Amino acid sequence: MELTDMFTLQKQGLRRKLVLSFSLMSIVPLLIILYFTVNYVFVEPSNLMQASIVMLLTLWIAILGFIIVRRMIMPVIDLAAFTREVAKGNYEARITVCQDDELGVIAEVVDMMRNRMVGYVDELKRYGRTTTVLNRQIRDKVATLTNIIETGELVTAGSGFDKVLGFVAEKLTDELEGSYCGIFVKEDSGGYATRSFVNKSGKNVPSHEIMKKLSLLEQLFIENGETFSMDSRPLTKHCQIELREDLDLVNVLFYPMISWERVVGMIMLGNFAPGHEFNAGYVQVLQAFEKILVIGYQASKIFTEKTADVVDTVTGLPSRTYLENKMKDEIKRAAFYQKACSLILFGIDDFDAYSKRYGEARAGQLLKQVARLVPGLLSPVAKVARFGISGFGVILPETNKRESIEVAENIRDHVSKIQLSADIEDRVTVSAGVGENPIDGIDAAAIIAKAAENLKKATGEGKNMVMGE
Repeated sequence: MELTDMFTLQKQGLRRKLVLSFSLMSIVPLLIILYFTVNYVFVEPSNLMQASIVMLLTLWIAILGFIIVRRMIMPVIDLAAFTREVAKGNYEARITVCQDDELGVIAEVVDMMRNRMVGYVDELKRYGRTTTVLNRQIRDKVATLTNIIETGELVTAGSGFDKVLGFVAEKLTDELEGSYCGIFVKEDSGGYATRSFVNKSGKNVPSHEIMKKLSLLEQLFIENGETFSMDSRPLTKHCQIELREDLDLVNVLFYPMISWERVVGMIMLGNFAPGHEFNAGYVQVLQAFEKILVIGYQASKIFTEKTADVVDTVTGLPSRTYLENKMKDEIKRAAFYQKACSLILFGIDDFDAYSKRYGEARAGQLLKQVARLVPGLLSPVAKVARFGISGFGVILPETNKRESIEVAENIRDHVSKIQLSADIEDRVTVSAGVGENPIDGIDAAAIIAKAAENLKKATGEGKNMVMGE
């Protein structure tokens, strides 16, 4: 570093400038002291008193200069340090410059700016907290909407109603931390059954005791037309107090499932958190899920009714209604293509006696065995269905009577060889009747009547035989 750089005021820190200024300022008093010492103290000792006074006065001036410089410069250094801390984000720093000059004004302005920045920071923090809450609420709403959409997709995709109920119960417990959810569906007998129950509360929830109270809740819904809830708010209704004493549930919300203007089920959501209240948001969520569940319930009822109409619940084969409708379609197709179409009706001989001897359970098992056997003896285009208590029907497209009789004989032969149990006498036979379009009629009713007539003949003439004439 050059000598000129050391004494210039440029490119120097304020502290070094202060030292340099003090040093320069002190040269003059020190030179005065040196001058008096050389010329008076050592030359004329009689002037010692006068020289001492002059030196003391000079020293006092030097000290006063130092104090003045320090009081001027040090606040500037403190202000710079304060400004640097604020720039770093330390808004807790304080400035202690207490002067009425320009420096004091600057310090006051800087402190005002710091206070304003603190206010901005606090406002940003409040905004951040508000934004966080809003983001969480939006995220929760999006999750709820997604769950509702997925529930609707399950219903429209034809998923089983119990699967839909299980999905909804699982998702509803996610709406409320540490919660439990039960969905109860009304049965034909008038009582309720627990169709889905999810418990994430970690405590025992008396679902069986709850079901006993659902009829009372249903009546309250019918009378008041509103949801039923118990939470941290004071209970005002006698039924609420009674239910809390009986069920020992801290917070619980019931929402009815209403289909065709009647209550068909209940949705229950609750937890054991102290101080919790069920606001309108929870009711809206249950209401949205309830609408979709009711659609699923109605679809399941319609499907059950349709299935009961076209599917036999014992054997799993199509029912008589299916056979009659299918026979109509096959006869139309046969007439269009000028092809034959035959029908075999066969029944288990002495089925009533078998049922009395071995019981209804064994008789049902027999029907299932025959139902499993017959489809394997038919062509891929043939259709087999349950027809009557102990009978079955087989539609044979593009098959004449002679061929149909051969098929019927094959069925009769295989059934007679079924080993039903270890009991050698536990065997059955079947009799069959055949009808053909257009020989025996031109519509389904005529063909069915002819096949039934031939079946009756086979049964009356000894059983275990096939009749086609």
